[in-house]
Amino acid sequence: MSRKTILATYSPEDVTISLAGMIPVEGYTEGTFVSISKDTPYFTTKESSDGVVSRVAHRSNLYTVQLTLMGTSESNQILTKLAVIDNNTHIVKFPFIVKDTLGSTLLFSTSSWIETSPSTDYSISVDSRIWTIKCANASLTVGGNEKESGLMQDAISTIAGLAPSLRTMF
Repeated sequence: MSRKTILATYSPEDVTISLAGMIPVEGYTEGTFVSISKDTPYFTTKESSDGVVSRVAHRSNLYTVQLTLMGTSESNQILTKLAVIDNNTHIVKFPFIVKDTLGSTLLFSTSSWIETSPSTDYSISVDSRIWTIKCANASLTVGGNEKESGLMQDAISTIAGLAPSLRTMF
């Protein structure tokens, strides 16, 4: 039986984050600079006293993303403007994308907004700013880095994320 050698490559410089698909977010801190979590589990489970297991399916596509940027990042200014305008008008929602370009991990949301501005601290070093972004109508593909994802795979992931929105349109 032959074993094939797999070389997986990850590079933090090749993780791209963009607002509205065209405004790049830049100036990440060292360590964890993006964290993605699903707000609702796929299922909640209940077991009766006699051992019958039931589960409730949750079709929520709501995710929370935390971006950790350096205090000196110009992206802080862009995110601040979006947050202020949305706070005053309640209309600033934007597509949001996180993509590992060396792998197949992709988060795509058709409707995202800034939920919380970061606390602002100053010290004798460059401090970080943690932005919280809510992503509705989102699709997350957690992939690997054995090879680059192709255009077709990204398209399928994006369409899967749009599927809940498309159902309500027709």
